[in-house]
Amino acid sequence: MAYSVQADLENSISLSHLIELTDDLSTGSIVETVITRAVEDADAEIDLYCRKKYTVPFTTIDDVIRKMSVDIAIYNLYSRRGSPPTDRLARYLTVVEKLLAIRDGDLQLDIAEIGPDSAAINVKPEFTKGKVDADGNLLGDIMGQWNDEAGSLDDF
Repeated sequence: MAYSVQADLENSISLSHLIELTDDLSTGSIVETVITRAVEDADAEIDLYCRKKYTVPFTTIDDVIRKMSVDIAIYNLYSRRGSPPTDRLARYLTVVEKLLAIRDGDLQLDIAEIGPDSAAINVKPEFTKGKVDADGNLLGDIMGQWNDEAGSLDDF
């Protein structure tokens, strides 16, 4: 699920600017695939910063993430044509500062963080040397060559 959509961009920038930024063939209309790519790139950038603290991609999109996606996507569109205007560059840099703060734990989203109680973090290894499965088959080295040295990983 994209964090923002074309309508979000249309609410933040004029239609004429969106046409100018996406219409490489001078058709006089918005090219949706260019917008989609700009949004995908924006969302990937957001995920890159947020993956340390949150499960990404986000399944619930709050207004903060949506706005960040819009600002980065518009910056990406301007970047296709050269240097973005000063105000768009400033907005992009502000978003990056916020993303760095999220990554570093100084700014928190209203989304559940990956924490120490996460199932993925609390997986305990189960060693099989000398154990049997439900059918009574010995678990361990399938070649039958056991290394009796304590603590060796050769048995696995």
